[in-house]
Amino acid sequence: MLSKVIMRDSQLKELYTDPKVYTAKGKGMGPGTAPIRVVRRGDQLFASDGKNATEIAAGKVPKDFSLKDGEVSYIAFDHEIRYFKDVRGQDEFLKRHYSLSIKQFDPSLTKVKAYYADALQPRQLHELGYNSGIADLQHVYPMGREVIQGADGVAKVRVSLGVSDAHTEIIEVDILSLMNELTPGSARWKSGQVYVP
Repeated sequence: MLSKVIMRDSQLKELYTDPKVYTAKGKGMGPGTAPIRVVRRGDQLFASDGKNATEIAAGKVPKDFSLKDGEVSYIAFDHEIRYFKDVRGQDEFLKRHYSLSIKQFDPSLTKVKAYYADALQPRQLHELGYNSGIADLQHVYPMGREVIQGADGVAKVRVSLGVSDAHTEIIEVDILSLMNELTPGSARWKSGQVYVP
């Protein structure tokens, strides 16, 4: 058994420039889903629930793809939290803002190769707490996932989300597109949304 710190809250970058962001409290992060396993075999990417699990083809990789032939990586859908200052009447309070983040791990699951901040953010009214009765919570919180074969025969990840403690949602993620975004040099890397902590 191994216990190791792989990332600290202090390594999180703040991407919001909104003056309502309460930077004095900083940002935090936490778990969400068990990682999925991805492996490149030749010019194809495959995804599975883990080592020795059934692999599903996720598509053909481009030339500048980040994984070499035979290389394995793991992807987890986790969360991060920041705080916003809000005012209701005469009262000022802090609003908790949870967004979905994505971590790409090395094969040992002990090193974060890429961190994708705010990959999914609360945007719809029900995600922003408007009808949850919890005024200080904006929340898309990953709770579980499954690797599925989509209608097109290609592997997808179906992620279940808790939303403002009042709703649930399910999203489907195209694994190959996600891996392309996690590849150094992508638009997400250039914008600073994906980085090495």
